[in-house]
Amino acid sequence: MLQHKFRKIYSNPLILLLLIVVFLSGCAAGKK
Repeated sequence: MLQHKFRKIYSNPLILLLLIVVFLSGCAAGKK
């Protein structure tokens, strides 16, 4: 069930891009 969810996420580039943006903003916030 979890693998199916991940497959759905990876098939949607917009969600993947959003995850990357959240990750990068989190790293930037951690450095401050």
